[in-house]
Amino acid sequence: MRIPVEDVDYEDILIHLPSACQFIEEALRSGGNVLVHCVQGISRSATVVAAYLMWRRRVNTTEALEMVRAARDQIWPNPGFQEQLVLFELCQYAPSPSNGYYASWRVRLDRRLKAAGLR
Repeated sequence: MRIPVEDVDYEDILIHLPSACQFIEEALRSGGNVLVHCVQGISRSATVVAAYLMWRRRVNTTEALEMVRAARDQIWPNPGFQEQLVLFELCQYAPSPSNGYYASWRVRLDRRLKAAGLR
């Protein structure tokens, strides 16, 4: 599985997290292993692994990031991804355009991007 996002605050990794969690879960349940990686191994991959831990173990963002950091101490999801992990929990691990938390966040994000001339 490939998640096509850049490591920038305004990228929407949130919408990809449910399918990433499902992919990881299916691989592990079938006895497989999963390698989650990105260019630096600091932000995007850490965000996906933290999301999986949140989804699977029902822990909050802080707890999930602490678990990931215990295995790889140099992880540091960018602030936008950290915000999206909090939203992942608020969306009950199912962000979608019809979810109020997700929709509201997208509106705010789009406004910021337009104001910055990025959209």
